[in-house]
Amino acid sequence: MKKIILEESFITHLFVEFYYGSRHGLMLSEQIGKHPIELLSEQYGLFKNCETIARTISSFIKRNYNRQIIDIPDLSDKWFKKITIVIVDWVNQAAYSPNRCEIDKQTNIFDRLIIYINPSIVGSNDLLPLLMHELTHAYQDYNLRLHNSSLDYEFSKKGSDKNSLKDSPDEYQDINDNKLRELKYELSWLLYHLNDFERSSYIAQITGYLKKCNQRFLKISDVMDYLKNTIPYQNYEVIYEWSEHFININDENAKNKIMEWIDELSSLSFQRYSDFIIWLKDKRKKYRYKFDKILPKIAYEHFEMQRFTKPATTHSIRFKPS
Repeated sequence: MKKIILEESFITHLFVEFYYGSRHGLMLSEQIGKHPIELLSEQYGLFKNCETIARTISSFIKRNYNRQIIDIPDLSDKWFKKITIVIVDWVNQAAYSPNRCEIDKQTNIFDRLIIYINPSIVGSNDLLPLLMHELTHAYQDYNLRLHNSSLDYEFSKKGSDKNSLKDSPDEYQDINDNKLRELKYELSWLLYHLNDFERSSYIAQITGYLKKCNQRFLKISDVMDYLKNTIPYQNYEVIYEWSEHFININDENAKNKIMEWIDELSSLSFQRYSDFIIWLKDKRKKYRYKFDKILPKIAYEHFEMQRFTKPATTHSIRFKPS
């Protein structure tokens, strides 16, 4: 029996290795038959206890949803003392507040973390994944502050609320040309989502969706199909699609206009349009690493861990997370 399990594990590994990895020249590095779960999770960008902390918060919020300010009791970690959740309708879904969080100089940890949640998220399946997303931001911010830095939220002056493709470019009514108006909207959206701190948080959010999934996957391709239907993965695909719009622009007047918008919308500065394209391709490449190499590893790990759980039902699935 043990030999059969090893052979199945080997076949699964080869599937991930060659079906997903070889398409992009990316290969996995795990040893067959070993599952260093905690080590791999750190590589994914998930900090230790991220899911546990998010589940504790989620459970308490659902029991106290009628309160606007929710202090999570008896919850602390090596990098924070307290967590406060503020329920407000002016955030799109959820938001971490770096400006409201300070490190205690005596203990060298956050005195309090503050996370804003839209009330529409409280009872939804998005709550746990979004909490994991925002907690990852907070953890990134904490590590940066230990090195006298912080999350660069000024990287994009606009677009911070553009976490959904449901947003509209209508806010740029000062631009008469519809194509230019859409292009400016795409630029503002890209400038925000290409922030370095978004990549790991997206991976945390996707992992959160997978952790909430109670279905049994018969094939690893089903796991990948599930992951590809999450909002972060859809945003990743949009990053590739919309960045091509800027890469393929040849009109000099349009290039000059885009350079003006970059100054208006962000703290970035480029001498030439070609410098912006080099930056854009580099950021997109880093997203590619996260999504085309690490997600198959997450899928492989989840598929393998199913061996240790007894499912209520077993079937192949293809559906979009709610």
